[in-house]
Amino acid sequence: MRLVPLAATLAALAVAAPGATAAKLHECQHPVRTGEEAYNLRHVTVKTACTFVRRLGRWLGADEKNYARLYGCHRPKPDEAGTPYLRTHYLFGWHLRNKGYVFTAYRGKSSFSVTGTDFPLNCT
Repeated sequence: MRLVPLAATLAALAVAAPGATAAKLHECQHPVRTGEEAYNLRHVTVKTACTFVRRLGRWLGADEKNYARLYGCHRPKPDEAGTPYLRTHYLFGWHLRNKGYVFTAYRGKSSFSVTGTDFPLNCT
């Protein structure tokens, strides 16, 4: 799996929302070790969002098959980059959504997006 640089992620966010300011990133580990981050928090505290983000990171790291459990890739051709889709839609008490390359967890009016070393979901 190829890692997506944070600068490219932020650039994609800026393009996706013309005229909008960049979303504030919240680093979920101090000191920074993994690049696990939450952004675009709505009706949720940083602590709550980061609890999910860290737990997701541990779950993905516990078994390499968990990446395949979380998402797959629609590929136009076997050797071309594809578009990610979710296989898991509910995890750790949060509903999951993926629009393009924006991975979002939501519950009621609360939501936040996840980025970092392994996000957005990568199909290259």
